[in-house]
Amino acid sequence: SGGSRRGDVASEHQDCEAVLEWLLGGPHGVDRVLLVGYSYGCMVARSIALRRPEVVGCVMCAPPFHMFPGALVQQSLEKPQLVVVGENDRVCLLCFGLHHFQEGLAALARPSETRVLPKADHYFSGCEHMCSKAILDWISTYSLTEAVNGVSLG
Repeated sequence: SGGSRRGDVASEHQDCEAVLEWLLGGPHGVDRVLLVGYSYGCMVARSIALRRPEVVGCVMCAPPFHMFPGALVQQSLEKPQLVVVGENDRVCLLCFGLHHFQEGLAALARPSETRVLPKADHYFSGCEHMCSKAILDWISTYSLTEAVNGVSLG
């Protein structure tokens, strides 16, 4: 986006919006996207997915729901959502408790799917392949490949 790294929500949104504009407005032939956010980036991905019709779904990897504003989680996202978390995630599950994480999942206005990856931590260290596979399997389940290529979800 050409901006400086400030580390705040506004600058993260600007960066994501700039990438979307570049993809959607350029010669790439892209007219729909699936957003994937990791940790803090889940908040940015979901927020943008709520506003942008070109976003056909949202994947949240290791979402720290305790950091999400309540309105962001409760706002209805009428698009497929996937939550991927490691069973040993000390940020999402252990530090703030499974209860907080489950509350975050329950608060998502549209039902989402959740994949809990065995032995994975917050960073999916050594389990990156499992995270990728969970996302790719989910994409094929929802026919998001066709949605991203311009065919409506069915």
